[in-house]
Amino acid sequence: MPVGKVFPNLFLTQILKSMNINNFGPFNSDTWGNVSDWTMVVVTFFTFIYLVRTFSAQRRSITIQDETLRLQIESQKIQFDQLSLEKLKHANEVMPKFVVEKGNYQFEIDGSVDGPQYLHVFWFNLTLHIYHQSVYASDITLTIHKDHNTIYPKDTKMIYEISDMVAEEKKTYNFFGQGQAGIIVQNDQPRKGYFQSNLTFVLTYRDQLKNQLTQEIEIIIGSEFDVLINSNRPRFSTI
Repeated sequence: MPVGKVFPNLFLTQILKSMNINNFGPFNSDTWGNVSDWTMVVVTFFTFIYLVRTFSAQRRSITIQDETLRLQIESQKIQFDQLSLEKLKHANEVMPKFVVEKGNYQFEIDGSVDGPQYLHVFWFNLTLHIYHQSVYASDITLTIHKDHNTIYPKDTKMIYEISDMVAEEKKTYNFFGQGQAGIIVQNDQPRKGYFQSNLTFVLTYRDQLKNQLTQEIEIIIGSEFDVLINSNRPRFSTI
């Protein structure tokens, strides 16, 4: 080794041997800590910076994931709503709507309507036809509700079970009812008897898609008018 390089190296070595790295100048290790302590401080500082940056990145990632999940849920909800609307639209297109049609209708009011004491009763015979105009209806239950002013024979059936009905297939029901009539009193007019009786058909059934529906049809029977039939729109119980 050349002499010019040997002397500087020896000089530097002697300086390092003579120095105490834990007591550099005025920084005494008892007060300021030694190199090991400062090394731990530096390592801890950079570790803290790393963890903060890592947690920030994770938080941003979680936020992005949450937003992505929210958008996916909203998209699925929109798709579900669209599917439900399409299903409801199709169900309405094939929905059986029952129709009640009046057949034979006769009534009579018996008894005197003159004097303070009078007895007057009414009776009627009514034939009703029921059908629908859709493709198919099944599991049909027809429940008939009557008012309290009309008496029907004890054997009058008020609940009917029908397995299925195709379009325009008619079912016929006959009703005989009677009760006490009222009296109409008008100025300068003879008193006359009158009556009004109500029947309500409640139908529960399934369409060809197996959706369950309910429909109510009100039949008003009277002496002052022909038979009135009010059909409500069917409503879905399940779809």
